Amino acid sequence: MQFFCKLVDKIGNTSDTDNIVSELIRYFEKASDSDKIGAIALLSGKRPKRLVTSGILKHWAVEVSEIPQWLFEHCYQMVDNPSEAISLLIPEPKSIPDKGLDYWLRYIHKYSYASKEEKKIAIQNAWSCLSPETCYIFNKLVTGSFRTAVTQKSLTQSLSILTGVEEHFLAYKMNSKWDPKSISFPFFTTLEASISNSTKPYAFCLARTFEDYQKKSMGEISDWLVERQLEGIRVQLIKRNGEIFIWNRDLELISDQYPELLHCKEILTDGTVMDGQLACITADRPFSYNLLKSRIGKKNVTKKLLLTAPVSFIAYDILEYEGKDIRSLSLQRRRKILEQTVSESFPDSLLISEVLLPASWKHADELRLQSRTFFSSGLILKRKSSAYSTGRGHSDWWKWRTQPLSLDAVLLYVMKAPQGKTSSNTEYTLGVWNQETLIPITKTSSGLTFEEEREIATFVKNNTIEKFGPVKSVKTELVFSIEFKNIQSSKRHKSGVLLISPKISQWQKEKKPKEASTLKELKMLL
Repeated sequence: MQFFCKLVDKIGNTSDTDNIVSELIRYFEKASDSDKIGAIALLSGKRPKRLVTSGILKHWAVEVSEIPQWLFEHCYQMVDNPSEAISLLIPEPKSIPDKGLDYWLRYIHKYSYASKEEKKIAIQNAWSCLSPETCYIFNKLVTGSFRTAVTQKSLTQSLSILTGVEEHFLAYKMNSKWDPKSISFPFFTTLEASISNSTKPYAFCLARTFEDYQKKSMGEISDWLVERQLEGIRVQLIKRNGEIFIWNRDLELISDQYPELLHCKEILTDGTVMDGQLACITADRPFSYNLLKSRIGKKNVTKKLLLTAPVSFIAYDILEYEGKDIRSLSLQRRRKILEQTVSESFPDSLLISEVLLPASWKHADELRLQSRTFFSSGLILKRKSSAYSTGRGHSDWWKWRTQPLSLDAVLLYVMKAPQGKTSSNTEYTLGVWNQETLIPITKTSSGLTFEEEREIATFVKNNTIEKFGPVKSVKTELVFSIEFKNIQSSKRHKSGVLLISPKISQWQKEKKPKEASTLKELKMLL
């Protein structure tokens, strides 16, 4: 398992997708087929059944380590990770047998339904032949806490490069029902033409950023189809061979995460592919991206989640109709076909985008400035005569965003982010004034230069007040300007508000903390 542990360590220390893909390819090239299956299972979220809790594992480790409980607890507080603390404190074995990942996954599975005493003996026996690095991963596996930053896209991309099998087919196979204990590697690499063709999405047409000065060169506003830019997840919804497939822009198959859309197979004809947006639409929180985030990545969708965060597909283009690729048709003609396809009698989970009808570019600009009133971040402009192009190398689709909102906030906390989570690996919590108290209003890890991050790190080192695991509270002396796309009410946050896509735009070194914004000013933006 040493080889797999090295992979986990390397991908955990980078947020660069290309580096992650390269490390995955290097692993899959050298690993045995059975270990490949184990790695695919773990990296795609198929973790083994949890054997014990971290608390129980800690008690068993104290017995093996033969050190006092108080000393073990002290060491644990220093590391703040039970799996890592145990791997460092138990005696290192004199010899380490060369057992692969597949062996240890089967070993863990063997004791899934064993008694507590049997599990204890099995785990302590395993510790006696694991290095600290492999013991760390083993501990995370038996406690059900194994996680990595590897996405389905990175996994399918690396396997596609290695095997020559198309990414969408690999994604389909990964999302099908399979048991790592009962399949072999060819399960992923044996191409089935009918499945490959029926599941395959088209390349997305992407919008470029539109600036005000471009209006003069764009012709008449009547040449353009104008829609609101909604906050959601861009997807293609496919109905072929009696099945529904939902693909996001990263070529991840996410159909099972949105079961309320699977009924579309009953109302759409075979050979239909639509481009659109997934959005949460509720009476009190229409188009809430924060609500939608509660659904992202959830493989087990509960009835409660379906009620509190219902998802709709809002179609704004159609790429395939009755099995024919119609991307070469003009947008005007495609829109008419789309309107025929998505009926007003359909359920609320399948909608069609609203088309705005500005009388002039000035009128369009006025509509853009009203975007936040309609829970939108701007307008999308699409040339009516255009075909459905690929990528951004065209001048047919434009996103005309509203100006970001901004405020000044004080740095309150600094946290070392989980490995691979962000490019800076540091997350900053900032706050504004609520009368005489600073109250946290957002966390962000983006916007600062490398030099600024180093300067802040020095400040944190010299001005830390308290430490809570990876979080440090600091003296409230630094002020930063924050830009954000939008603001929403939120009962989950102490401040009562949620900032959408916040980032630090400037370090206000000349400003004093008392000059920062107030919560009252912030709520006036709602």
